[in-house]
Amino acid sequence: MPLPDHLHGTWAYVEAHQWLWRTNRMKWLLWPFFCSLCLLPVYGYGVFWGTDALATQLTAWFGWQTDGVGYWVMLPFILVIVLLLGYILLKNTIMLLCAPLNALLADAVITDQLGAGSAQSLGELGGSMWRAIGMTVLGLTLGLLTTLGLLFLGSIPVVGTLAALVLGLMIQSFLAAWGFFDPVYERAGVGVWQSFTRSVRLTPRLISSGLPFVLLFQIPLIGWTLAPSYGTVAGAIAACRLHQQGQLTHAP
Repeated sequence: MPLPDHLHGTWAYVEAHQWLWRTNRMKWLLWPFFCSLCLLPVYGYGVFWGTDALATQLTAWFGWQTDGVGYWVMLPFILVIVLLLGYILLKNTIMLLCAPLNALLADAVITDQLGAGSAQSLGELGGSMWRAIGMTVLGLTLGLLTTLGLLFLGSIPVVGTLAALVLGLMIQSFLAAWGFFDPVYERAGVGVWQSFTRSVRLTPRLISSGLPFVLLFQIPLIGWTLAPSYGTVAGAIAACRLHQQGQLTHAP
């Protein structure tokens, strides 16, 4: 029985594992593992320092006592803010460090899926690496801006918090998949803005492709190691399939 459209992106992660194993590229995971290992203590210290600094600042602004009710009511909310912002910064830092490797992976997947004619020259591959870095920075900027907007929604008890959590998850998933799909757009001569507008029309597909990446990244060290390579390969596979079906680069 064929998969529903919105599950194709998620199933591509199974295909990504098979592809990495079949092409003997599992050892490429050593680089994101090394990056994650180095950033783990930095992230831990950043969360501790950020929570303390923000709590201290808010305490000074509102005149709270550190043993008062207001302070302890707001402390969990402050911790969530710091964890969320820290997560976005960490995710994009690792993706920036892995951008050259991910560009090579995406090129190999696309060549495998679409044929040797889609392979890039050395100069084109260098350009793809710079575009991948630019897409990561753009994704970081949009992610931070939307997160700051969602904080206002999240300040509404219960309903607002749940809505902000769901929307935040969907937005992060979309932005991640947009970056994974971009190498296929690039080979078709589609610019960054046009790739964004076309991706919006395929939002359910992109969310299904980016959601496993976002959830995997919630697992410290192990998830940080697997997510960049698996997300890149799975996203490229899903994008190639849409391209072959005429739904990606032939969108209006």
